[in-house]
Amino acid sequence: MGIKNEDIKVSLIISTYNRPQALYHVLESVKKQIVLPHEVIVADDGSSEETSLIIKDASKAFPVPLKHSWQEDLGFRQASSKNKAAAKATGNYLLFLDGDLVLHPFYIADNINSAKPRYFVVNSRVMLDETITKQIFKQNEFRVSITELLKQKNFKNGLHLPFLGSLIPTKQTIKPCRGGLMAIWKDDYYAVNGMNEEFVGWGHEDTDLFIRLFHYGLKRLNNKFRALSYHLYHPTENTDNSENNKQIAEQAKRTTDYFCKNGIDKYLNK
Repeated sequence: MGIKNEDIKVSLIISTYNRPQALYHVLESVKKQIVLPHEVIVADDGSSEETSLIIKDASKAFPVPLKHSWQEDLGFRQASSKNKAAAKATGNYLLFLDGDLVLHPFYIADNINSAKPRYFVVNSRVMLDETITKQIFKQNEFRVSITELLKQKNFKNGLHLPFLGSLIPTKQTIKPCRGGLMAIWKDDYYAVNGMNEEFVGWGHEDTDLFIRLFHYGLKRLNNKFRALSYHLYHPTENTDNSENNKQIAEQAKRTTDYFCKNGIDKYLNK
């Protein structure tokens, strides 16, 4: 017996850190979904008051419950931020989203349609350039013409052709790791104990998670030409701690363990 779409309750978890202008446009795109999520949880890694005000203002007329999961700013701790948000989720299907990804109107619907037992899903995005992003922020409206879209390096990721996408096979590889574009059953995320909070600082936490999901026996599905999003430009992240984090991820490859010791379980049943 297959899973019916109406049985899938999506908890959309949006990661953010001091990019309130980008978060505003992401939340606006959620409101325009043809199928709404069950709830939205903003996983905030210690942003200032401006982000809180954006969320409070949006919640006044938001079509679904909008929650703010905040933690103290002690550096880049996205793993714990995501876990704390996921522990608050009341849906059964988690969509993780970076807070600079504006959603295509069919994003939630496409993710629901592609959900399968024992699979995690990785979606695609168009990388918008700095000029278009500044234009969006200046106008305070997300509007990208077809002409502008075609100028982007990976514009093909902006083509909504779901039937074609369903025909493209997925290689069962770890890379590319896009934890900010991932969909997974909540029970599966909990089963591997979520993100590994040993990762502090930028880099490789998604690789570690994907490795453990494969160890757990899940398969990967790449959503091509469906579940589209548009990445708002920002400078490259600081990679100061990436070498240490890389070593932690490499250790995960050398074992068959899927349950990380320092994960989401500490936040559950509280």
